[in-house]
Amino acid sequence: MALEKELHLQEYTSFDEGLDKQYIISPMKFMVMHTFSFGLYSTWWAYKVWRFFIQREHSNSNAALRVVLGIFYFIPLCYRILRLAKSKGYQCNYFPVLLFLFFLLTTVFGAMPPPMFFIWLFSGLFLLQPVMAFNFILSQSPEVSVAADGKLTITEIFIVVLGGLTWFLIILGTLAMIFLQTNPD
Repeated sequence: MALEKELHLQEYTSFDEGLDKQYIISPMKFMVMHTFSFGLYSTWWAYKVWRFFIQREHSNSNAALRVVLGIFYFIPLCYRILRLAKSKGYQCNYFPVLLFLFFLLTTVFGAMPPPMFFIWLFSGLFLLQPVMAFNFILSQSPEVSVAADGKLTITEIFIVVLGGLTWFLIILGTLAMIFLQTNPD
């Protein structure tokens, strides 16, 4: 029955063969993966979005290079997402420059000693609006093969477990440092 549905869908839907299959990620999963991967998942997400735009526009640009130079390409990426989402009927609005500034500000706290370090956790919040706008683009693009990215993959589970252990050690170390400072003897 599922195979018949898939064949039926393929019969009436023509996907752009030049585009990779895209995944709609829930904001909750994005935040969990952003937090437990210490921001690396956000980098992966940005790479996938740049790759989508490059494939869609048949460009010769390098998505990986744009991610490596993300400090220069974050604002254009957010504008590009918003512009395409608006053209497809997206009603929400955000300001890419403000998102970038707040993201950058909260990310800087990641280099500070605890407990200031924990302010970094809020950095992912400033990526949620572009994530939701990109999800809208995918949901409104019949030429793109789209799937919901609901369950965690084995790799993502590994990242969450490893990140969870690391967060546990960070919190334990922070509490030990606070305890030793308040009780020096």
